[in-house]
Amino acid sequence: MKYHIDGETADGICRNVLKETIQVLKKNIKKTMTDIKSRGGKAPAALYDDLEWDQKYLEACKVLYVYFGGHLK
Repeated sequence: MKYHIDGETADGICRNVLKETIQVLKKNIKKTMTDIKSRGGKAPAALYDDLEWDQKYLEACKVLYVYFGGHLK
């Protein structure tokens, strides 16, 4: 089934999805940083990889969010 939507609606959908994604990424980053700090020097490399990936992904999502008309606080 095909739906015909205008560009403004499509942009709004993208903006909403990106806003939710940004919120989830921020929570994940905060949780991962807490996990790393609690483990000190014994944190597995995977946690650092996850943190780096989430931070890069967050920045990309922010750029797209602004592109689709969102405003960052």
